[in-house]
Amino acid sequence: MSTSTQTILEKCQKIQNRILKIIKFYPLKTRTTQIHHDMNIEMLAPRFLKLLDKYVASRSTHEQINDDLLRSEQLNSDHNPRRFQTLFEIFTISKEKQCFL
Repeated sequence: MSTSTQTILEKCQKIQNRILKIIKFYPLKTRTTQIHHDMNIEMLAPRFLKLLDKYVASRSTHEQINDDLLRSEQLNSDHNPRRFQTLFEIFTISKEKQCFL
């Protein structure tokens, strides 16, 4: 993901954590992982990736999305290392992992 997306996601996660602590009256020093576990709520980053997978899977027959995925793969075929992954790279990597399972 790009830095702007990561920054927004981190800020949203902090807001969610603060709100959950207030709603359930958790002490301020309670670990956020414990709060999410107790309330059975996912962290935002994994939830975001699940929704991305679900969206792209539901649109797998959509011509524009397939074209974008192919174009993204062609652009990245030269294996230039980049600092951040695009959403399409994250999606293709997660699909490759599912194929091996």
